[in-house]
Amino acid sequence: MTHVATVTNNAGAAAPRAIVIMNARSGEHGDDDARGVIEAALRNAGWQPEVLTAPEPAALAGLAQRARDARPALVVVAGGDGTVNVVANAVAETGISFAVIPMGTFNYFARLHAIPDDVAAASRLSPGDAPINVSVGEVNGQVFLNNFSIGFYTSIIEARERDKKIWGRHRLVALVSALWVALKPAGRRRVTLQTRTGETRMRVAMIFVGANALQFEDANLPLANELALGKLGVVILKAAGPWKLFKAALGMAMGTAHELEGVTIEAHEELRIAIRRPQTRVVIDGEIVRLRTPLAIRFRPAALRLLRPQAAPAATSDLPAATGDESPSPSKPTVAPKLS
Repeated sequence: MTHVATVTNNAGAAAPRAIVIMNARSGEHGDDDARGVIEAALRNAGWQPEVLTAPEPAALAGLAQRARDARPALVVVAGGDGTVNVVANAVAETGISFAVIPMGTFNYFARLHAIPDDVAAASRLSPGDAPINVSVGEVNGQVFLNNFSIGFYTSIIEARERDKKIWGRHRLVALVSALWVALKPAGRRRVTLQTRTGETRMRVAMIFVGANALQFEDANLPLANELALGKLGVVILKAAGPWKLFKAALGMAMGTAHELEGVTIEAHEELRIAIRRPQTRVVIDGEIVRLRTPLAIRFRPAALRLLRPQAAPAATSDLPAATGDESPSPSKPTVAPKLS
């Protein structure tokens, strides 16, 4: 059992409790050093910190639920996008404030919200600051902060994680892994895509659904503004041979994917993907999971109350503020709209 000494603030009142969840395997930061920096920064800012470290990724969900059930004033997650996703799922629409200390490879969620990648700077969280409401995507009830995908991208993630164990966690390793996978024959899926505008049957190599406007902007994909204003970006890569898949993977890296034949990019508030199998493997924020079909995907407004570090700018680009991404109001559960 973790023992936490009572901390008081300058006024003599008990300091608000902050539970920190760390993934010991995230990024290249020294776990012990990062923990000390985070604890010291939170205590100096007026929090009563408690740190829970997951020795294995499988332990993260249990720690996140434990933190949620303790009802602290703040839950802080230190790790990469996959770790952040696990904790976000636990605290979404609970009213508990949520903070992120990026320690991964890409850190798209933190970058979107102008959270610095320096551990000390990201830990400067003031109890007196107001959190902002942040919107997310959802698939079958699970939150995604950056993206969700099926098909070709699953193979890319598998190769990336395998190669990182050999070569380390670097963006160049991720790029080379993706291009190598693209040169191999890819599976093709028959899917039925249902949106508010109708139903389409097609064979696809990949469907990629994005909730992070910065990720679309970085890849020079259109719809970045639509994502920031309450929709999800949907990239569909139709069934293709290795050469076209290679060009698509290279295009995503070079910012030219939207110019390629066989690539369709749309914006939707919700969609449903039906597949001829009871379950399918998908990628959610860089982690491979298995979900039941059909896949029901929607935009979920104001699901998180994000506390950003002091002196963090409002945004990292000229994108408009997302629908629901504003000063906090009482958290209310949202109801998924129905597809006609």
